[in-house]
Amino acid sequence: VWVASDARSGKNEQLRQNPHAELVVWLPTSRLQFRVQGEIRLLDAKSGDDERAKLWREVSDTARALFFWPAPGAPRAEGDAYPPAVPADRAVPDTFEVLVLSPDQVERLDLKPQPHVRRRWRRRDGWHGVNVNP
Repeated sequence: VWVASDARSGKNEQLRQNPHAELVVWLPTSRLQFRVQGEIRLLDAKSGDDERAKLWREVSDTARALFFWPAPGAPRAEGDAYPPAVPADRAVPDTFEVLVLSPDQVERLDLKPQPHVRRRWRRRDGWHGVNVNP
């Protein structure tokens, strides 16, 4: 799982200290929840990774602009600049980082049936799925 993230955000600093994370995706219409646990690898300006530059070109102009806004969570100041769009040919800023989650465990929770159905897959088990209690 690849996620674009601002280098100045608290989560990026936390992941540098402890790369273990869990991503939760909730699909309300289908009443499904997915949980993906694993280790995060950060692709930053120092990594020199071509994948980071490739993703930079693939995100929208408005998404690229966010990385030129003031730091997330910082107090808002009069006169702060918030560009509405940034073209793909602009150099990748140091603030643009990519979080790459390599899954060790995946769970799906289906809330439609009663009782709910929860299934878990683990890498160490060869990705064999097993139903567990919700």
